[in-house]
Amino acid sequence: MKSTQSFEWPATGAGHEDRRREVRFLCNSSEVRAIAGGRERTISANVVEVSKSGLLLHADEPVPVGTILQIDMGKRIVQGQVRHCDACAGDFYKVGVLVLDILEQS
Repeated sequence: MKSTQSFEWPATGAGHEDRRREVRFLCNSSEVRAIAGGRERTISANVVEVSKSGLLLHADEPVPVGTILQIDMGKRIVQGQVRHCDACAGDFYKVGVLVLDILEQS
């Protein structure tokens, strides 16, 4: 992670309430390996937010819900499961990932 500054979303209108349970941290890209159906491949994605229990990726392609991901975060490998994937303007996909495990790299 190159940048770990804390970031909280501002309110976007009357009555808007941010229901997130954890503070989000902005960061830069990481290598992402997707494991689905017993096959492993690397996908092009940037990790854009990190919290204790989840990550938000911007991916160049859709990633099916339920796919297991391994995200290389430098000294750690985060294993997670895709919870949602939404197409966005600008030809990318927002991929929400639930953190399952964090492994230390030597």
